[in-house]
Amino acid sequence: IDSSFKVQPALASLMSGQLVVPPGSGGETEFASSRAAYEAFPHKATVDGLICIHDFDYSLRLLGQRPPNSILRRVPPVHHF
Repeated sequence: IDSSFKVQPALASLMSGQLVVPPGSGGETEFASSRAAYEAFPHKATVDGLICIHDFDYSLRLLGQRPPNSILRRVPPVHHF
């Protein structure tokens, strides 16, 4: 989990392979740099100044889940500038 739903996101994400399958048989995982993607994005002017709101509750409701209020109080919606 990248923790982008937190006010202070994680510094890094780690992945641990518990079962590693042979290449080409599925399970391929790729990592991407959003900073590099933004730098290469040709239409920066259309998104500069926009604010992204990451709402943990909303994200889980899209999956049909409803976390308890005790958790929601700890992870309110976060604004990313």
